[in-house]
Amino acid sequence: MVTLKTHPKTVLYFSITIIIIYWLYQIFLATIHKNIQSSFSEFATRIAIAKSIQFVSIILLLRLDRVKCQEIGFSLENWKKQLFVGLIFGLIMFLVFNIGLNNVMGYIFPKPANSGSINAYFSEPSNLYIWLVIGIFGGGFVEELMRIFMLTRFQKCFGKPGLYIALACTSIVFGFGHLYQGTGTAISTGLSGLFLGVFYLKRKSAIEVITIHAFSDVLAILGAYQMYVNH
Repeated sequence: MVTLKTHPKTVLYFSITIIIIYWLYQIFLATIHKNIQSSFSEFATRIAIAKSIQFVSIILLLRLDRVKCQEIGFSLENWKKQLFVGLIFGLIMFLVFNIGLNNVMGYIFPKPANSGSINAYFSEPSNLYIWLVIGIFGGGFVEELMRIFMLTRFQKCFGKPGLYIALACTSIVFGFGHLYQGTGTAISTGLSGLFLGVFYLKRKSAIEVITIHAFSDVLAILGAYQMYVNH
């Protein structure tokens, strides 16, 4: 069997290049697609393709760099405690960012009349299961795996200054990714990304930060459906 041998520095520099290109692409994409897609199926398909590509790319780059799961915070030791911490802070994140800060930003930065509304995607109850997959896998798992990958690669390559740069850039790009929901939502989402990044760096637990993001998204999804039913 032929094995692919690569120099560790080469893989690391390649990862950094891919990350920077991804950041620029996401910002560019957010500026040209300010309106949501015309149908939920189109919206969900676009997310599924994007998250699948991101997941596969990160796994391949980590394997090329010979990074073990434990090195980036995936440890099953005290996994019940990690899940519990994730659920508690997921609830806190939902209350602070999704409800509190998001509403404040909504008053400061009202959504333009022609921006469309993501609330229209919650009109069909059968979409709930797709939304939950998007929230748990796409949001919680893939997005936090990406954040961890970016933070650890920049830290490994540039030390503490690189870590600060990656923390700022991942938060900004995370906010830009939600610009289609309005400026206020983009800002609050960016700040929630900063919170998740800092939390990971403090705790070094991938399970906790993934659970926080996933549970917060699940609560937001269920809340959105409940609001639609009440209205």
